[in-house]
Amino acid sequence: MVILSADRRKQRRNRRSILELDDSSRRRVRALISASRFVIQPTSDSIKAVETRLGPGSIPIDVAVTAGLGLDQTLAVTEVLASHGYEVTPHLSADHVKSPQHVSEVVRRLSRRGIKRVLVVEATGTDLRITTGAVVAQLAEHSEGLQIGVRLDPGDLSD
Repeated sequence: MVILSADRRKQRRNRRSILELDDSSRRRVRALISASRFVIQPTSDSIKAVETRLGPGSIPIDVAVTAGLGLDQTLAVTEVLASHGYEVTPHLSADHVKSPQHVSEVVRRLSRRGIKRVLVVEATGTDLRITTGAVVAQLAEHSEGLQIGVRLDPGDLSD
């Protein structure tokens, strides 16, 4: 514990303000920040935190999909933030998609709010009604101009 505390004090002393950096370092830090995305949980507390700490358009926001809260909650939070001017990308999982018709409804909800991106995450459940690949195919079929990202774990890729 003592060593950890000493390390923390040393880290605090070594922290510098962005204003103390040279121009090149300051540009690199700003580039890293501008290329970042925030990922939030789909809760009303997350909406409040985003609205109090970030201005619309300041940084892209991703809304995670969780087993406990489900896809509808993810879409609801996405819609609220989009209606307030935030660039929002919802995460979708086949675990939460009931049918191809459900995908069509998701696309309608997103297009009503002008949401142009989704991230499809790998399904983890064993009792799937629709596969991850089928979700991607349905999204592509039912949406024009929607950017569809797919997150795969590195272990899913073969040589």
